[in-house]
Amino acid sequence: MTKVIKVPESHLEVISSPQPEFQPTALSKLKYAEPTELYLRDGEVVIHRRSGSPLWHCRFRLQDGSWHRQTARQASIEHAVRMACDLYDETRFRQRLGLAQKSPTFAEIAHATLYSMRQDLDVGIGKSVYGSYITCIEKYVNGGELDTSVAE
Repeated sequence: MTKVIKVPESHLEVISSPQPEFQPTALSKLKYAEPTELYLRDGEVVIHRRSGSPLWHCRFRLQDGSWHRQTARQASIEHAVRMACDLYDETRFRQRLGLAQKSPTFAEIAHATLYSMRQDLDVGIGKSVYGSYITCIEKYVNGGELDTSVAE
């Protein structure tokens, strides 16, 4: 059995508790810091900011296991994430189609051409003009003028 005690309302006094003044905690004093690296797509895409650069850069793993580095050309992290994922998707698409991952430079093409012409001359099936071609290519490639990408 429960007993019910009745207290007349006149004897009850409501005491308000003092409100504590707001004291900032150590956690609220902390400032937001942008992350230095972000891992996307199960770690296949990494976005990072290089020291001294306002732009974000990305690197992602290629099919052969090597890493490809490229700038996302974005200062905003939200735009950089989108750009890095787009670059990664484009690279995967190019891999699926069997296309080159990057455009060869003029120097790379020139060196391959030199090698091919020299082989033809050594075997005896090369043309006599190959000697002039080799001289011109060596002059410009050694001068460093052909070190730009073919796509540019």
